[in-house]
Amino acid sequence: MARLLSGLAVFSSLTSIQVLASQAATKQDPIPACEWHPPLLQNVCSNSASSSPEKSATKPSPFSKTRSAWAQLGWDGPNDCLPTMPDYCVYARIPESESASGSPFVVISTAKSMTAIAGSTPPPLGKNKKPISARDIYTQEFPGKGTGVVANRTIKKGEIIKAEMPTLLLQFDMPGIDAKPGAQNGANELSREERLEIYGKAVERLDEVSKKKFMRQVGGDVVGIVDKNAFRLFVDGDEGHLGVWADVSLFNHDCRPNTHYRIQNLTHITVAVRDILPGEELTVSYIEGTIPYAERQERLESWGFKCACHACTQDLSQIAQSDARLKAITGIEDELEELVKSGDDFPQDIGDRLVQLYVDERLDNYIAHAYTKAALLKSMIGNRKDAIKYANMAVEALEREYGPDTKDGDAMRGLAERTEEHWSWGVRMGGWAM
Repeated sequence: MARLLSGLAVFSSLTSIQVLASQAATKQDPIPACEWHPPLLQNVCSNSASSSPEKSATKPSPFSKTRSAWAQLGWDGPNDCLPTMPDYCVYARIPESESASGSPFVVISTAKSMTAIAGSTPPPLGKNKKPISARDIYTQEFPGKGTGVVANRTIKKGEIIKAEMPTLLLQFDMPGIDAKPGAQNGANELSREERLEIYGKAVERLDEVSKKKFMRQVGGDVVGIVDKNAFRLFVDGDEGHLGVWADVSLFNHDCRPNTHYRIQNLTHITVAVRDILPGEELTVSYIEGTIPYAERQERLESWGFKCACHACTQDLSQIAQSDARLKAITGIEDELEELVKSGDDFPQDIGDRLVQLYVDERLDNYIAHAYTKAALLKSMIGNRKDAIKYANMAVEALEREYGPDTKDGDAMRGLAERTEEHWSWGVRMGGWAM
């Protein structure tokens, strides 16, 4: 029963570490201006994990509405265009089997966006990586939460659980479509009845299996299902869309989830971030997990439920300890920013403390950030052993969170393998506070 989610995972900037290094890096090569910009959904320098589909040399003009052109690309459309907004139409993926009745994937969008959608290719999952078998998980009803997904065997950290294309994709800058929960439509925008009609026409083009999976989701009718289960993504860089992955929507929320997701080239990829035991529910986080208890509850209530995960149902003293750890994480980030301004040396254990806070708080789906910072900090003070340790841990975590082909992962791999050649090596060896 996933609610409307953003595809962006927000982290604090690593730029401060570069500045710390550059203040003492008189013998180093210039630091790349964008090497350690914080990753959002993807690394912004390389776009190697971009949610934007690749462009195809064979696709039609962005303004083409020739049905034969779309058919050559494997799409049936345009169909059921909105009378008042004829640029917005329904497109259905043509099934590979001629005997199939209906489509596994439908889109409500413009011809411009469809050129990018039609050119989308599956992203790399990593060497010898593929999703687990459908037999390895099953669904189960949970009181107060509805249907959830449960492990049928031990799922190891790093295993890919799902890698799926959406069932329904729709452009959310259509008048009346807002990506924020509870948003109200303006007077000149699509009414709920109009949305119900166009969504319904799109869903009717699904094959029976896909349609059944779509309609079993929480929300009641097709509009409610989109409002409660859609993930936000961007097509071709800046075209905002909402995607519904019918199977993924069965993953319930936990503020300390055991899986992490990313949306890459329209593919929703779910990865285990720690070992999941047989009989354990698989969960994702609907919100940013690094905010304190009260703020998490407030945000989740906007989706219509009160969170009852373990992190939110501990006794008050444990919740206070959790909030204190989250505050300490922010404190360390702020401390690094202050060190940038002052030029002072930093405590040699600051990276260790940051990682330990993430571990104690069970922020497994964000921990690549902490490992990366710790690796750089250890390298800067010339601690080769710990720099290599944290860099290797960062490589594995970055692959879980962002995929196998990211500039961040390559840079951490380089730090682990050629430590003393890395731009960060030894640039703050002039002394430090204990």
